[in-house]
Amino acid sequence: MVDYSVGSWGKIPYRLVPGGRAGKELQLLHELSCKSWADLDALKLYLLLIAHRDKTTGCAMIAYTKIEESGGIWRQKIRPAISLLITHYLVRVEQGKTPGQYNTPNGYRILGL
Repeated sequence: MVDYSVGSWGKIPYRLVPGGRAGKELQLLHELSCKSWADLDALKLYLLLIAHRDKTTGCAMIAYTKIEESGGIWRQKIRPAISLLITHYLVRVEQGKTPGQYNTPNGYRILGL
């Protein structure tokens, strides 16, 4: 991670950590081996999304460019990392585009809050 001294921080939803109330349902944090780049990128992206999420909506509005800059994840590796988070029910992608708007970042809802 780069530029982490900005002051953004976030808490990992306790229900997602194995041993929490819903730990048996959502076990990505336990299953990540960090032996593959996809697992490591997914973990970095998850922490980045938690730090950038809006505290009232639980949704992080962040563009790929910002993910590259702040997370240190190459652009071509962002989509597989997002897919891994979606597969394990940690994140849901919400597209809030309206007609006539372009380059609107996706919203990433952190599940388990």
